[in-house]
Amino acid sequence: MASARAPVKVWLATCRLALVALALVASAIGCGDDTHALDFQIGFASSELAARAERLEARILLGGCDGDDALYTSSFAADEMGELPKELGSGRFGFAARALDDGCRWYAAGCRELALPRNGDARTLVMLEAMATPAVDCDAEGCDERACRAPAMDDAMVPIEAGRPDTGVQPPPPVDSGARDAQPPDATPPVDAGPPVMIELEAEAGDPLRAPLMRISDAMVSGGEYITYPWTSEQTLDQRNMLKRNLPPADDDADGIAVYQFEITVPGEYRLWGRVQPPTLEEDSFWVQIDDQPWLQWNDISHETPWHWDDVRPFETRLARFLIPFEAGPHRIVLSYRELGARLDKFLLTNDLDFIPSG
Repeated sequence: MASARAPVKVWLATCRLALVALALVASAIGCGDDTHALDFQIGFASSELAARAERLEARILLGGCDGDDALYTSSFAADEMGELPKELGSGRFGFAARALDDGCRWYAAGCRELALPRNGDARTLVMLEAMATPAVDCDAEGCDERACRAPAMDDAMVPIEAGRPDTGVQPPPPVDSGARDAQPPDATPPVDAGPPVMIELEAEAGDPLRAPLMRISDAMVSGGEYITYPWTSEQTLDQRNMLKRNLPPADDDADGIAVYQFEITVPGEYRLWGRVQPPTLEEDSFWVQIDDQPWLQWNDISHETPWHWDDVRPFETRLARFLIPFEAGPHRIVLSYRELGARLDKFLLTNDLDFIPSG
């Protein structure tokens, strides 16, 4: 990662989290003997994005990156230290951050989901990437009226509404609530969508499941088995890197693949989750193909020692949740190894886009 600024470092204990700007070192705050530290970093996708940063905002969202309940928010200058939040309990959290430039525009953002508590210390990173539509925020700390003014079409200076980007499009007139709620007599009532679809696919049930992927017995996983490309302590990291699959399989006859067939009865958009255990930074990726679509690199899976759920996302767009449109009928998922050691227990496919599995 190229960056003009050192990343923001955050140390997370099971009880509290501290934000520390630039490369300052912070000590983990303990909760008795049950203390685990997380080196949580905020970085930028490019040096150009990093150079624009005037302020940073960090938030902790209950339930993950799509959660609406912000347990903690801290806004601080890029060269200052944030404040301590309240204690965090167990559960899944979204660690979100965004960057503000000197024109009072939120221009870069990112989020990473983590499950707490963790066993042992870990490291993770929230990478800030350019926002498709920067949002002007005149009320942001450090911003003033001059920074929130922009040239109009006639070069006159007009204020921009606080907190909203200047799109040049006038908002529609307000809608009368009575007219909005009124429906014609012959209006068709909405159809009940029914219960959400939950499709579970055991990793060891892949057919075919070809070596070097292997079934490993484990009483702590669903079905008593998981799959992985195992490595031994005699292998060096360089040797393991030589064995990893840098490019996806060329065809269905390739080695190291597992195929899962399933039926979709309710068409629509779905999210794909995997119950995984990537022990280290060098064991955190797979290749995944859905039907005949291009292979996606499922990489940068959250590095948690216990088994946990992580949603499948293409590496290139890993900051946004990945939605899969399915028509009714038969479909398939193909999994292949990328790095040795990454472990998969099972898949979960659901059309409940806000559902976050646990356990």
